[in-house]
Amino acid sequence: MSPPPTITVTAAPANGGSPVTVIVPPGRRDELKVHTHYHGDRAQAVSGENKAAESIAERIRKGDKTVWVLPEAKGPGDITDWSNPVDVDKTTNEALRGAGLAAKDVDQRVVSAHSSGGRALTKTLERGGSISGDELIIQDALYPGVFEDLKKKLGGATLGLSHVTIVPAEGTRDAVANARELAKILNGDWGPGPTNADVAKPAPSHYDASAVFEGTRTPSKPIGDKF
Repeated sequence: MSPPPTITVTAAPANGGSPVTVIVPPGRRDELKVHTHYHGDRAQAVSGENKAAESIAERIRKGDKTVWVLPEAKGPGDITDWSNPVDVDKTTNEALRGAGLAAKDVDQRVVSAHSSGGRALTKTLERGGSISGDELIIQDALYPGVFEDLKKKLGGATLGLSHVTIVPAEGTRDAVANARELAKILNGDWGPGPTNADVAKPAPSHYDASAVFEGTRTPSKPIGDKF
């Protein structure tokens, strides 16, 4: 496309020093919409088995003005090592600064985590870091270990999150049941009001779940379902 997006790779101490890729589409607005995405196994921030990266490229080609912040794991690969994150919010802000942008100009902030990327969320919570924004999208990431940690720590944390969307995937064992359970816990902990959690319609596959970038953003049914 012409002109092409601006791509910056910067170090972020809040990402444990691992690199973060920032993609700024041409003609981006002064009031920024920023989406931070943590990839899963067999992927890297912009490569590998990564439908998220394919979807981001297609969105930019179609004129989407979202600024994408794509942290890298300490050890990407078949079994991704997400032991590096310290703070999701600070990672985003440091990456924006490295790309010549300012956190104060962010009008909308979304965070998503696919598969093993869920461990980036749990590491942030373990270390007392912050996860805030208009939407957190958990993309088929409720596997043993991560599921239990998010149940214990996400709802009880002091988070500046307006909404959580949980995306299960067809073919993933217990995906829908786990998503419903987490939604119930989050809704119960945070109570009624603008902060709530919903379960989205299952993605066709685990791979497809990584490209679900829109949350439901609607009041929750009692069991947290949107399908």
